[in-house]
Amino acid sequence: MRGALAGRIYGNRGMTMIDPSRLQEGQRVRIGYRDTSQHSGVRGQVVRVGRDSVVIHSEKSGREVLVPFDNIAEIESLEVLAGGWPGARSSDPDVEPTTSTAGSDASRSQTLALWSPRSVGWASFLLGYPGGVVLAAMNWHRMGRTGKALVHLAVMVIGTAAFFLIDVSRALGAVVQMAVAVYLYAAQGRDQAHLLTAGPVTARSGLAGAAIALIGSVLIVGSMAVVVAAVGDDYEHRGEVLFHPAEDDECAAAESVTAFGQAEPIFWTAVMRETVQPGSRVVVEIDGPGGTHDSRLVLVEPPFDCLVSSKPLRLDEPGSYVVRYQYAGLEDRPDLAKGTLTIRPSPAGSP
Repeated sequence: MRGALAGRIYGNRGMTMIDPSRLQEGQRVRIGYRDTSQHSGVRGQVVRVGRDSVVIHSEKSGREVLVPFDNIAEIESLEVLAGGWPGARSSDPDVEPTTSTAGSDASRSQTLALWSPRSVGWASFLLGYPGGVVLAAMNWHRMGRTGKALVHLAVMVIGTAAFFLIDVSRALGAVVQMAVAVYLYAAQGRDQAHLLTAGPVTARSGLAGAAIALIGSVLIVGSMAVVVAAVGDDYEHRGEVLFHPAEDDECAAAESVTAFGQAEPIFWTAVMRETVQPGSRVVVEIDGPGGTHDSRLVLVEPPFDCLVSSKPLRLDEPGSYVVRYQYAGLEDRPDLAKGTLTIRPSPAGSP
């Protein structure tokens, strides 16, 4: 039976289990993991050997994979196989030098191209933490830590959705963004240190990284906004102004009444198409026969996504009226909420 502890030496059909500290560049090895659901293992030639990690050129993917030994309990088997760079020798006396002609000195100098911890941190802080997590995940995948990359991507998606589902102020959002940037910078620094002890790491283009981070943030935030708007809507009648003859302090108002008599009290509920964020200025405008009947600044301090009138509106002139809420100075944008009502003329002979 093959030995399970990489720190001991076992013979197995011409192959030898060795201590990871005995590995040398050029050896062809196979590493097996206990949890095959997380990592199926890797086989290939040793490119670089560090103090607590080894970089292997994978025969399956053709890419370099970082194998850390900081948690040796995860490794089930570590074997030196036949074949490798010419003249490569095993540290174990029972393993003969390889004579394969595969590989060359150029293969020895292969390096991993990664975005630096600083690039990842700045991208997260300036371009949005979703984009920063995308860069970090791409780095972890190239290091051979795909599981870690997927976990961080999943947490990022869930966290982004939570921002849309709960009322988060801009100040708290900025704090979270800074905290994520610091975390990614530190995490990438620790993980890339394994590679730096084993050999050089090539820095990937910062401009390309910024573009990927920006696109990632826009796509992830945009898609989350669409999904949350579709499944997490608390109110019906988004973007509508609903009218009713009696005061109602609930945003979940009944269906709108669209016709009123002259001077009859009119109350309304405005359900915004989106949450108005702090710092925004909103105006309400009433257009009727002959032009604008009234226009005023909303005095309610954001954030809000629904407003209920506290005083009745009375309109004397018969005709059709439009009540709309807009961002002040941004009238070219779609209305936050809009509704139409009709004032009926009084019957003949009425005062």
